[in-house]
Amino acid sequence: PYLIPTQIDIQGEGVEMLGIDYPEPVIKPLLDSASPGERLRLYEGHITIPIHIRLPEATQPAGLRLHITYQPCRAQTCYQSKTEIL
Repeated sequence: PYLIPTQIDIQGEGVEMLGIDYPEPVIKPLLDSASPGERLRLYEGHITIPIHIRLPEATQPAGLRLHITYQPCRAQTCYQSKTEIL
């Protein structure tokens, strides 16, 4: 399987990414695997991912873009990754 980790990026003039506090994942066995015992780290349901940024004084909130890439999965199937822009 082609598993894509969750990725977050912030774009904006002068914006500095200081850190991302990813929550602890749930660890489950990968059911459809050629490698028995392989485990999958995933998030279930709704989660919050705090991000820490530094903004220059001149930056307006409308000038920021948050890109989040994630891969939705169900019991034995993972789908194509998606990127949302906020």
